[in-house]
Order: sequence, then C-alpha cells, then structure tokens
Amino acid sequence: MFGFFSKKDFDKAVQKEVDRREAERKKKVSKMWEKWEAENQVDVNWNRENNLKTLYTKAEEYYKNGMYQKSLDTLVAVVSGYTELGKAVGLYVFILYIDVVKACKSYEDVLSAYDMGIEYYKNSVGEYVDKWKEHLEVAKDSYIEDEKLIKRLKEEYGFPLDEPMIIALKRLDSLAVHRFIKIDAVDNYSGFDRVWRAVLNEVDYFEQGDSWNSLNKTTYKGAKNWLKSFAHLCKEEIPEEYIPKEG
Repeated sequence: MFGFFSKKDFDKAVQKEVDRREAERKKKVSKMWEKWEAENQVDVNWNRENNLKTLYTKAEEYYKNGMYQKSLDTLVAVVSGYTELGKAVGLYVFILYIDVVKACKSYEDVLSAYDMGIEYYKNSVGEYVDKWKEHLEVAKDSYIEDEKLIKRLKEEYGFPLDEPMIIALKRLDSLAVHRFIKIDAVDNYSGFDRVWRAVLNEVDYFEQGDSWNSLNKTTYKGAKNWLKSFAHLCKEEIPEEYIPKEG
C-alpha cells in the first residue's frame, strides 16, 4: 500500500500526470511553431520567390538552347508559383513567354500569347499591372504592324528572307532611297545582292553628279550608311570601300 492508494492507483495517477504534462508540452510547442510561422512568413515566401526566379533563369536557358517547349512549360510553372503566392507575375516573364512562342509557334499563337498576358494583368492587382497591361497592348499592335511589313517586303522583293535580311530591308524601307531604287535594272544579280546593287546605283549616280537623281546630301548619306551596314549580307563581290573591316 502507498498511503491511501494502492500501487495500481498510484501508477495510474502518475501516468495521468505524465500524459497531462506531455499534452501541455505539445500544446506549447504547437503554439510556439505557429508563432514562428507567422513571424517568419516573409522569409518563407522570400525563399519561394527565389526558387521561382531560379526557375525563370532555367526557362531562359532552355529558350537560348532551342528547347522551346520545355521553356514554355517552365514559364507556366513560374506563373502558377507566383499566383499561389498571391503576387502578380513580372512583365519580364510574359515577354520571355511571348518570345518563345514567336520562335516556335504560329502568328495566331503569338497573338494569343499577347492576349493571355493582357488578360492576366487586367484581372490582377498590383502597383504596376496597369502599366504592364498597356505595355503588352502596345507591343501587340507593334507586332501586328511589323508582321504586315515583313509580309509586304517578302511580296515586294520575291526571294526568301532570313532575319538579318528582314532587318536590312526594314531599315531600307524607312529611307528615302527606297523610293528611287530600280530593282529591274539590276537583272544580273539575285536575292539580297540585287537590292544592295540597286541602292549602290543610286549612290553612284549622286556621287557622279547625275542631275536626274532624286537623292540629296541627307538622303545620300543615309543610303551610303545602309550600304556599309549591310554589305556583309551580299554573296557576290562588292566594291572595296564597302567590304567590312575586320576588328
């Protein structure tokens, strides 16, 4: 006998006290953990944001290496991650997404990508979302006009255009000399060489003082600079003064 209690009753009482103290300990630990989580939520989110930034960097690498679908899938994961955090996705994410779509999808898909970003910011809350939405709207309109110009250039010149040629012809289209060149008069050349030679003819006419030439000093200078800037695209031999200098 243990005083007024039997050993069995005493053991039960001890176990009950042990269980009570353990329950209190667990409750205290739980409250401490909840308090820590509340105080350190910013740190947790900061780590998650860092992980999303790392994921975005991977999407960039996939894009640069031609792994377009993998890049798109990764960017979708980035958008989902920011949405879970309750934060608006940065404009740079949608810009990369659109660039990837441009590289591997159709014209209609690119427009859909722009619309997706515009709609996202339309329904988002944040300091910059209105500006980002406006940026994408302007960029979409610019893309549409740019594609119309490229289509016209392809029809006008009638030969396959790669990206460097498109850049050169878009630049030429903005110069006054574009209105005066006579492609048909340069029938012994083909492709880009033919266009380049047509511009060269107009420059030569001006330098020789031909009165019927329509260039003036300003437009002549623009045409001359164009010849030098894009001479490297020519496949045929060109005058020595236009040969790109090494270094």
